Amino acid sequence: AYTLGLQEERPVRQLKPQIPHYTVTAAVLRKDGQVLIARRPEKGLLGGLWEFPGGKLQPGESLPRGLRREIEEELAADIEVGRELGVYTHAFTHFRITLHAFDCHLLNGSFPQPLEHSALAWVDPSDLAAYPMGKVDRQIAVQLRDHGS
Repeated sequence: AYTLGLQEERPVRQLKPQIPHYTVTAAVLRKDGQVLIARRPEKGLLGGLWEFPGGKLQPGESLPRGLRREIEEELAADIEVGRELGVYTHAFTHFRITLHAFDCHLLNGSFPQPLEHSALAWVDPSDLAAYPMGKVDRQIAVQLRDHGS
């Protein structure tokens, strides 16, 4: 490299691919003092774990609009999106997320159905520790247990 005058160009470093970042929403749906959690399908990322329903935003979508769309797709339910309960970040192996959790209420007599989940459960916030969850959903559960919000 020195003989050829290339020492400043060595070693040749390959650029690492940029890690994708997704903005995600989650609904804390409440009814009679309980919150709704959904069990993820057994196969796939975080398979079999419980979560607060929601999902990734599509390009140009606002947080409330994306959350309403996700709940319609996942649970066939209409919701009112209320105040934001928290913002959580997490890094997975191949991507990162920023999750926005919102206090939500069912509208028009909606009855959630597990269209994309293996099960649904209405749970008292003090009992959420009994359900296996991923890190971000556990943070939301702890906040609900400790602060009721």
